[in-house]
Amino acid sequence: LDETGLPAAATWMVGDRAQDMRGGRRNGTRTAGVLWGYGSVEELAAEEPDLLVAAGPELRTGLLRL
Repeated sequence: LDETGLPAAATWMVGDRAQDMRGGRRNGTRTAGVLWGYGSVEELAAEEPDLLVAAGPELRTGLLRL
């Protein structure tokens, strides 16, 4: 965020682990958990991401919707 100058509120952290969701929140971004990586649905859902998706097309649709 510092390097790009983008506002955190207009930025998304997209990740596949709980620590990705925590890091996004700590930095003021919205969070999207993706289920095609290492984290399980239980791990990601416990972090209450703004968006939780199973496939790439869902990510695009969800990001555009929110």
